[in-house]
Amino acid sequence: MPVTGYDAKAIEKHYDMRPLQVGWRLNSLGLPLLAWYGRLLMDRANGVLNLPSVQRQRGKELREVFVRSKSVALIKSGQAFSLRPDIIKNKIWAEELGKLVDAVGSFSDVEAMSIIQKIVANDPVLSLFEFENDYRAVASASIGQVYKAKLRRGPQLEAAIGKEMAAKWGGRYVAIKVQRPDVASSVSLDMYLLRRTATWLSKMRSGDILGIADQFGMQLFGELDYEREADNCLRFRDLYGKGWDDKIMVPDVCTPLTRKKVLVMEWVDGVKGPWDGEEGIEIVRLGLKCSVDQLMTTGLFHADPHRGNLLKTPDGKLAFIDFGMMADIDEEDRYGLFGLCIGLQNKNLPLVTENLLQLGFLDDTSNVDELIPRLRSAVKNATGGSGKMSDVNFAKLQAELDAISRENLLQFSTPPFFTVIIRSLTILEGVALSVDPRFRLVRGSYPYVLRSLLVPDADDRTPVALQKLLIRLLTVNGEGKEIDWEQLRDLLRLAQ
Repeated sequence: MPVTGYDAKAIEKHYDMRPLQVGWRLNSLGLPLLAWYGRLLMDRANGVLNLPSVQRQRGKELREVFVRSKSVALIKSGQAFSLRPDIIKNKIWAEELGKLVDAVGSFSDVEAMSIIQKIVANDPVLSLFEFENDYRAVASASIGQVYKAKLRRGPQLEAAIGKEMAAKWGGRYVAIKVQRPDVASSVSLDMYLLRRTATWLSKMRSGDILGIADQFGMQLFGELDYEREADNCLRFRDLYGKGWDDKIMVPDVCTPLTRKKVLVMEWVDGVKGPWDGEEGIEIVRLGLKCSVDQLMTTGLFHADPHRGNLLKTPDGKLAFIDFGMMADIDEEDRYGLFGLCIGLQNKNLPLVTENLLQLGFLDDTSNVDELIPRLRSAVKNATGGSGKMSDVNFAKLQAELDAISRENLLQFSTPPFFTVIIRSLTILEGVALSVDPRFRLVRGSYPYVLRSLLVPDADDRTPVALQKLLIRLLTVNGEGKEIDWEQLRDLLRLAQ
């Protein structure tokens, strides 16, 4: 079907009339997974399930199931799970799924060259690009594959992008990302199946499950537009790649050669995580600091920070290289997240509840008195029984919140916008855990959150939402009449 953006009604109408195509896709996705699960049950029955060689084989088979599905949704789920060994409970399987970042199968390099020539240039593609690696892709991803090339200096480049841009880009190495020819139709059909599943699940549990599915669909379809990704990259570069921190690197984009299905950007040399040693820990801290600033200050949020999208450059910088999944978070929600994070750290459950209401986790009729002890129990379970927010595991906390959402009496549900944020934070926590198994997201991010809260912007403008939060935090009983000096000292100490 023609794809110009995410349109749930158009997708539903299109595939409602094509039951055979839908049934074939269900079989192609479901049967291999069932067969893999059957082999797993046989391993358990034969007592060989825990043998490392068997686990390695099953991990490889699971990865191959994901690859052969050619399902962007399934592959992206596998990439996320690869970063969460604490969720799938199998380190070997996590290692195998981690290979999905680059080993998702490729399409013909000849076809890719044809796409570049057809979309980017009327002249033969070799007049503009000098390809490395014998014209073969250097990386494959779920939506496209990447080639490394040098832009040739000369009249052809000047004619294609103008003299000024040719002077800037001529002779530079670039990454050329080419979209898979069939990815749009695959995503459309997968979203049809996902929405059908979400509709069915909505009848059995509370929460805006269909809204969450649609949020995921909008993110996926947004990734299909490389011109949109180029805009995201340039916005992110303006915010973080030009002096926010000298250790952050964001590539430039060659906009005159970028189209909806071909993206041309500055090539970045670097190593994917996990990174060893103290330098690796510092890189993770830098990524966390940057993510907190995105979430709490600018509102432009990188929603897919898996290790395939983060590189450590030869000079020790952290480079962001993929901007397909981004989120814009408005000011009201940002400061609601401020209050939520600080309330969790201080075990201030009334403050937590207040911000859950503001963010849309609760409706106005929720039984707050009943919710607070339930939240205490959730925090205890997510911290391994300690009850200390410094010990919280973000994925376990999300599982506890999901469990609360199934208790209809409390009318608790995860708002669709938050699914993008929580996915990014759990991925980031997974990257950090691969470097430091003792890492905890709240403990690591809290100093940066407090600095964002206590240090004003350069224009000294304090938003109304932040004023309310500061009054709630720093005055006795949150009444705004008298400063709570002990609380202020504690916050300043933790911000160091």
